[in-house]
Amino acid sequence: MNKILIFPDIHGRTFWQSVDPKEYDLIIFLGDYVDPYPQEGITPEIALENLTNLVKFKELYPNTIFLTGNHDLPYINKEYASYFSYKDRFDYKNSETIAKLLNKLNLRLFYKYDKYLFSHAGINNRFDEHINHQLDDQIPTKDLAKVSFYRGGCDSFGSIIWSDIREHLNNTPNKYLSEYIQIFGHTQLNGAIHHNNWYCLDCKQPFELNLETGIICNDVTKAIPTEI
Repeated sequence: MNKILIFPDIHGRTFWQSVDPKEYDLIIFLGDYVDPYPQEGITPEIALENLTNLVKFKELYPNTIFLTGNHDLPYINKEYASYFSYKDRFDYKNSETIAKLLNKLNLRLFYKYDKYLFSHAGINNRFDEHINHQLDDQIPTKDLAKVSFYRGGCDSFGSIIWSDIREHLNNTPNKYLSEYIQIFGHTQLNGAIHHNNWYCLDCKQPFELNLETGIICNDVTKAIPTEI
């Protein structure tokens, strides 16, 4: 394997269609496929059509991994949804259809490849300690619903689908997390950030990870700066 294609938060956007997937050994979507931002001119109906196309994409390219975002889980996990009285931009009208489509993506909480750890929001020290360094797809729903004050929650840290970038910036990775290079989205940025052993890529464009060089770039000539 030489190259991995990475798509950060979608929210109904179509930038994922701008790259030829046949050039890549593995394709990873970092989550948040629906609940578009109205100011971007994307309606819930457009986002639903986009999600339908993502399901077709998975059928065409089985080497694609779809990760779970905080905007995805309320549609497919009623227990998780019950933790939130208010769900930002949640599409109540199309919720059943969205749930069926999301389930066709075989969503995962994370994906590991070699030294790289992909997730929607990244794993911060406090969450890692909370789950006793046992990262698996059976993390209890109540733990996934942890949201820190950075995101309007009342917990002291955010989960793997809720961790704000400031929770990563304010901590040096512990000895368990320092074994990985984390790649995540969730915190919307004007440009990707690389700090310590992690990358935050949520800036509405695709990225390429070259496994031979370890370089992540948003085109063939422009690599992400080493540090902020």
